[in-house]
Amino acid sequence: MHISDYLSASKGTWPRKGAKRVQSSWMTFGKFTVKSGSMWIGPTETFCSTEGVLVKAPKGKALIQAKGMDFGGHRRVSRLRAFVGNGPVRKGRKIGSIIIDEGGVAVCDLLAMEKRYSRKEKAGVIRRMVSRSQRRDGYSLSRFILDDESKHMVGYTQTGLGDGE
Repeated sequence: MHISDYLSASKGTWPRKGAKRVQSSWMTFGKFTVKSGSMWIGPTETFCSTEGVLVKAPKGKALIQAKGMDFGGHRRVSRLRAFVGNGPVRKGRKIGSIIIDEGGVAVCDLLAMEKRYSRKEKAGVIRRMVSRSQRRDGYSLSRFILDDESKHMVGYTQTGLGDGE
Protein backbone atom coordinates (compact mmCIF):
# COMPACT_ATOMS: atom_id res chain seq x y z
CA MET A 1 0.00 0.00 0.00
CA HIS A 2 1.15 3.56 -0.67
CA ILE A 3 0.99 6.00 2.23
CA SER A 4 -1.15 8.39 0.17
CA ASP A 5 -3.85 5.69 -0.13
CA TYR A 6 -3.73 5.21 3.65
CA LEU A 7 -4.01 8.96 4.30
CA SER A 8 -6.83 9.43 1.79
CA ALA A 9 -9.14 7.61 4.24
CA SER A 10 -8.37 10.12 7.02
CA LYS A 11 -11.33 11.84 8.70
CA GLY A 12 -11.27 15.34 10.15
CA THR A 13 -8.43 17.78 10.67
CA TRP A 14 -7.56 16.77 14.23
CA PRO A 15 -7.92 13.55 16.28
CA ARG A 16 -10.85 13.30 18.65
CA LYS A 17 -9.93 13.67 22.31
CA GLY A 18 -9.07 10.27 23.79
CA ALA A 19 -8.90 8.52 20.41
CA LYS A 20 -7.05 5.21 20.50
CA ARG A 21 -3.82 5.17 18.45
CA VAL A 22 -3.12 2.32 16.01
CA GLN A 23 0.16 2.32 14.07
CA SER A 24 0.23 0.83 10.58
CA SER A 25 2.83 -1.42 9.00
CA TRP A 26 5.50 0.08 6.69
CA MET A 27 4.11 1.47 3.42
CA THR A 28 5.70 2.87 0.27
CA PHE A 29 6.33 6.62 0.33
CA GLY A 30 8.58 7.20 -2.69
CA LYS A 31 11.99 6.71 -4.26
CA PHE A 32 15.02 8.85 -4.96
CA THR A 33 18.53 8.30 -6.28
CA VAL A 34 21.53 8.59 -3.97
CA LYS A 35 24.20 10.25 -6.10
CA SER A 36 26.62 11.62 -3.47
CA GLY A 37 27.01 8.55 -1.24
CA SER A 38 24.91 10.02 1.57
CA MET A 39 21.31 10.54 2.67
CA TRP A 40 20.01 13.40 4.78
CA ILE A 41 16.95 13.68 6.99
CA GLY A 42 16.15 16.97 8.59
CA PRO A 43 13.89 19.96 9.08
CA THR A 44 12.59 21.64 5.94
CA GLU A 45 13.12 25.13 7.33
CA THR A 46 16.91 24.73 7.06
CA PHE A 47 17.65 22.22 4.29
CA CYS A 48 21.31 22.44 5.22
CA SER A 49 23.73 19.52 5.60
CA THR A 50 25.01 20.94 8.91
CA GLU A 51 21.46 20.60 10.34
CA GLY A 52 19.58 17.32 10.62
CA VAL A 53 21.27 13.93 10.25
CA LEU A 54 23.60 13.10 7.36
CA VAL A 55 24.54 9.43 6.92
CA LYS A 56 26.73 7.56 4.47
CA ALA A 57 24.78 5.41 2.03
CA PRO A 58 25.69 3.44 -1.06
CA LYS A 59 24.95 5.13 -4.37
CA GLY A 60 21.81 3.82 -6.03
CA LYS A 61 18.04 3.81 -5.78
CA ALA A 62 16.72 4.56 -2.29
CA LEU A 63 13.26 3.70 -1.05
CA ILE A 64 11.45 5.82 1.51
CA GLN A 65 8.82 4.05 3.59
CA ALA A 66 6.37 5.47 6.09
CA LYS A 67 4.22 4.25 8.93
CA GLY A 68 0.90 5.87 9.64
CA MET A 69 -0.90 6.40 12.92
CA ASP A 70 -4.68 6.11 13.02
CA PHE A 71 -6.35 8.13 15.79
CA GLY A 72 -9.88 6.73 15.57
CA GLY A 73 -10.21 7.56 11.87
CA HIS A 74 -7.89 10.57 11.72
CA ARG A 75 -4.60 9.51 10.13
CA ARG A 76 -1.12 11.01 10.12
CA VAL A 77 2.39 9.95 9.14
CA SER A 78 4.16 8.64 12.23
CA ARG A 79 7.58 7.41 11.02
CA LEU A 80 9.84 7.53 7.98
CA ARG A 81 12.78 5.36 7.00
CA ALA A 82 14.97 5.27 3.90
CA PHE A 83 17.33 2.62 2.59
CA VAL A 84 19.27 1.65 -0.52
CA GLY A 85 19.10 -1.88 -1.91
CA ASN A 86 16.72 -4.81 -1.67
CA GLY A 87 17.96 -6.64 1.42
CA PRO A 88 16.05 -6.94 4.67
CA VAL A 89 15.82 -3.72 6.69
CA ARG A 90 16.70 -3.79 10.35
CA LYS A 91 16.85 -1.09 12.96
CA GLY A 92 20.38 0.08 13.70
CA ARG A 93 21.87 2.15 16.46
CA LYS A 94 20.72 5.72 17.03
CA ILE A 95 22.87 8.06 14.95
CA GLY A 96 21.31 11.39 15.83
CA SER A 97 18.14 13.35 16.19
CA ILE A 98 16.54 16.31 14.50
CA ILE A 99 14.71 19.26 15.98
CA ILE A 100 11.57 20.25 14.07
CA ASP A 101 10.57 23.86 14.51
CA GLU A 102 8.17 24.60 11.66
CA GLY A 103 6.62 21.19 11.17
CA GLY A 104 8.25 19.62 8.11
CA VAL A 105 10.76 16.82 7.68
CA ALA A 106 12.54 15.78 4.50
CA VAL A 107 14.64 12.83 3.28
CA CYS A 108 16.94 13.28 0.28
CA ASP A 109 20.47 13.34 -1.13
CA LEU A 110 21.13 16.85 0.14
CA LEU A 111 24.82 16.90 -0.75
CA ALA A 112 23.92 16.35 -4.41
CA MET A 113 21.36 19.16 -4.16
CA GLU A 114 23.87 21.51 -2.54
CA LYS A 115 26.23 20.98 -5.49
CA ARG A 116 23.43 21.89 -7.92
CA TYR A 117 21.82 24.91 -6.21
CA SER A 118 23.15 28.06 -4.61
CA ARG A 119 21.84 28.74 -1.10
CA LYS A 120 19.39 31.32 -2.49
CA GLU A 121 18.18 28.99 -5.28
CA LYS A 122 17.75 26.13 -2.81
CA ALA A 123 15.60 28.31 -0.53
CA GLY A 124 13.26 29.12 -3.43
CA VAL A 125 13.04 25.46 -4.46
CA ILE A 126 12.13 24.49 -0.91
CA ARG A 127 9.45 27.19 -0.59
CA ARG A 128 7.86 25.97 -3.85
CA MET A 129 8.07 22.36 -2.70
CA VAL A 130 6.34 23.06 0.61
CA SER A 131 3.63 25.26 -0.94
CA ARG A 132 2.82 22.59 -3.58
CA SER A 133 2.53 19.95 -0.89
CA GLN A 134 -0.27 21.53 1.10
CA ARG A 135 -3.50 19.59 1.18
CA ARG A 136 -6.84 21.09 2.14
CA ASP A 137 -6.50 19.78 5.71
CA GLY A 138 -3.12 21.48 6.12
CA TYR A 139 -1.11 18.25 6.10
CA SER A 140 0.91 16.90 3.27
CA LEU A 141 2.62 13.89 1.89
CA SER A 142 4.48 13.76 -1.36
CA ARG A 143 7.68 13.13 -3.17
CA PHE A 144 8.92 15.89 -5.41
CA ILE A 145 10.99 16.34 -8.53
CA LEU A 146 12.72 19.57 -7.62
CA ASP A 147 14.47 20.29 -10.89
CA ASP A 148 13.64 18.96 -14.34
CA GLU A 149 17.30 19.02 -15.34
CA SER A 150 18.94 17.31 -12.35
CA LYS A 151 15.94 15.21 -11.14
CA HIS A 152 16.70 15.70 -7.44
CA MET A 153 13.88 14.15 -5.45
CA VAL A 154 12.88 14.81 -1.87
CA GLY A 155 10.51 12.89 0.38
CA TYR A 156 8.67 15.48 2.46
CA THR A 157 5.95 15.30 5.06
CA GLN A 158 4.70 17.54 7.80
CA THR A 159 5.36 16.22 11.26
CA GLY A 160 2.78 14.83 13.66
CA LEU A 161 0.62 16.57 16.22
CA GLY A 162 3.25 19.00 17.43
CA ASP A 163 6.79 20.06 16.91
CA GLY A 164 9.71 18.64 18.81
CA GLU A 165 12.60 16.20 18.63
